[in-house]
Parts: sequence; structure tokens; C-alpha cells
Amino acid sequence: MRTEGESAVADLQTMKDKVLEQQVESAFDRGKAFQERLQRDGAQKNELTDMMDQLEGKMQRVEDLLVDDK
Repeated sequence: MRTEGESAVADLQTMKDKVLEQQVESAFDRGKAFQERLQRDGAQKNELTDMMDQLEGKMQRVEDLLVDDK
């Protein structure tokens, strides 16, 4: 049985994890919007693909760190 303090710490950690997940999702959404804007402005498809691959790789590393941290 967890004490009240342990429960509060666990709840705080859960909230921090949720906020970090939301920030990752927001970064991805902003990246997609940026990609679409660049595409409308005439950027080359290979440039956009490279950019999104880099963004997705960085996001995957953050998600992996989240999993490792849990």
C-alpha cells in the first residue's frame, strides 16, 4: 500500500509524462504544418522528406527516453 506522499509523487510524475507527450505531439503537428507550408511555397519533395525523417527520428528518441524513464 502506497502512502499519501508516494501517491502524490506518482501522480506528479504521471502529469509530467502526459505534458511531455503532449509537447511531442504538438511538435510533430507544428512540423507537419511547416512541411505543408514549405510544400505550398515550392520546396522540393526530397527536402521535405529529409526534414520529416529527421523530426520523426528525434521524436522517436524522446519517446524511447520516456519509456526508459518509466
